[in-house]
Amino acid sequence: MRYIGSKSASLPAIEKIIRRAGFHCRSLCDPFAGTCTVARHFKALGLSVVTGDILEQSYALQVAHIELNFSPTFPRIILPSLGADEGNVAPHLRVLSHLSTLPGVSGFVTREYSMEGRARRLYFTAANARRIDRIRKEIEQWDATGKISAVEKCYLLTCLLEAMDRVSNTAGTYYAYLKKLYRKARQQICLRPITVNNNKKKNKANCDQAIRVVERAETDVVYLDPPYNRRNYGAYYHLPETIVLWDMPKVMGKCGIRGGVSESPFYHRSTAADALGELIKSAKCKMIVVHYAEEGLIPHKAILQQLKARGATHWQTWGVRTYTSEKVEGIQQVARHRIYSCFVPGRALMTGG
Repeated sequence: MRYIGSKSASLPAIEKIIRRAGFHCRSLCDPFAGTCTVARHFKALGLSVVTGDILEQSYALQVAHIELNFSPTFPRIILPSLGADEGNVAPHLRVLSHLSTLPGVSGFVTREYSMEGRARRLYFTAANARRIDRIRKEIEQWDATGKISAVEKCYLLTCLLEAMDRVSNTAGTYYAYLKKLYRKARQQICLRPITVNNNKKKNKANCDQAIRVVERAETDVVYLDPPYNRRNYGAYYHLPETIVLWDMPKVMGKCGIRGGVSESPFYHRSTAADALGELIKSAKCKMIVVHYAEEGLIPHKAILQQLKARGATHWQTWGVRTYTSEKVEGIQQVARHRIYSCFVPGRALMTGG
């Protein structure tokens, strides 16, 4: 799933900095998990991982990618028999195939986010919107009748969100849709299994404020990657949030953004530095890593001051590709990012889960 601020390109640098610390890292806390790019990477390396985020869509992804160590088997869902081939098809694949082949039905997504609706918002083709409506209703019905567990529901919602992302008529976020139907949006939506990595550890997902996640966690490393500008993730990803909540909200404006989107102290210059300082002071770990953009709301000096109060601090800067909503011909959009690493004295290493 495409996401503003994804740290995919930065993973080698983050891993290298942690490895250079000179101790065997067994656990990591990522309280700004988003789509779990960093958390998934370190889970795959065998670390016990604690994640968090204030968005419900992120929580679904956290459960599916981080808490789960095996693909769910859906024992309470009864599907038509496949006969002799039944034993050759994994249960989660059968469930995803069933959902992908359901006939579409007009509903909330069709009315609000396709050309079939009164607002004529071109997020999806009408056919894909109807299929999203049908799939989401089926998942909700399974949940209401006890046919799936909370974890199984998160797995299915994650598969749906990622399938939606592959056919959405957007430039990378849901803040706006493209004026014309793009080629990828014409493809038929299809649910695919996600990769579930077994790190043989107990991992924990949270839907909560970062400060509460950090206060509860005790890990070797706390990785802090807070929002660095006024861009509200709740608004930019309002549609995935609605799909997870399935609360049929009243939507507003040309782009159909839901009301009451999440707020964060990191969206405002007046509160961002203090919020980061609270996280740094509360971290129960051996090493604190802060990932922040050079042009972010919190000044470089303030971050250094907060980290140095906890221990010896180092930092490095490099250029990364950045998100832009406008294409500038011939110009590569690049931002300068910093990674700070702070070694907290007197903290014993954790054993992991």
